[in-house]
Amino acid sequence: MNSADYNFGRFLQFFGNCEVVAWIHDSFLKLPPRGRVWLGDFNPETNVMNEFYEVCLSLSVGLGLAAACGFRIFVPLLIMSIGAKTGHLEVSENFAWLSSNAAVATFAVATAVEIFAYYIPVVDNFLDTIASPCAVIAGTIIMSSFVPEMAPWLKWCLAAIAGGAAAGMVQSVTTLLRGASTTTTGGLGNPVVSTVEAAASTGFSAAAIFVPFLAVLGLIGLVGLVGWKIAAPRQAGIITNELPVPVIDV
Repeated sequence: MNSADYNFGRFLQFFGNCEVVAWIHDSFLKLPPRGRVWLGDFNPETNVMNEFYEVCLSLSVGLGLAAACGFRIFVPLLIMSIGAKTGHLEVSENFAWLSSNAAVATFAVATAVEIFAYYIPVVDNFLDTIASPCAVIAGTIIMSSFVPEMAPWLKWCLAAIAGGAAAGMVQSVTTLLRGASTTTTGGLGNPVVSTVEAAASTGFSAAAIFVPFLAVLGLIGLVGLVGWKIAAPRQAGIITNELPVPVIDV
């Protein structure tokens, strides 16, 4: 460990009474219990970067799966369950039931019903109205299963802020896209939208497990694209309104 990591460890020990810092203290550096401001048990050989990488990797997986809930609620849960069953995904003890055969079968049936329902006219728009809160809840629960151990209130707050917000944002985008498709095509283009959403949910979920950092970058890119699409027309309107009105002398 270099001197910067060692000094950072001392900094965390000094401010150990803060709940968030205490979580970093215990999760990343494995330092003595918070509140102790001496270095009696501090091991300078602790590999800080490996601990930090593992936590970031776990949070990236959770964030990617949570965001995928915005496209389809049960697809990420099914892929998460299959990953836990095959050993490709490690979940916390509270979510060990995801690796059971019953969980895989239940999520498989729920996924098939959900995907099929979105191809039924009128039903797809109705599902969008109830999917938004469900996606936020599912995203929060999934994210909580990948957040390191900490105080329960802090764990669920982080899960809601990160996972719930990511799922809600993606779900809002899909709702607007389906509404635009219904308005412009009379619903004829909705099956195409449903297919894209199902494929995106599957791809995002798989990427979250196998290339989690890439999935997070994709989420950031989606946020940037949506923000640009929303801001561009408003900016154009402001520029248009500021143009001087020509005066023609008769």
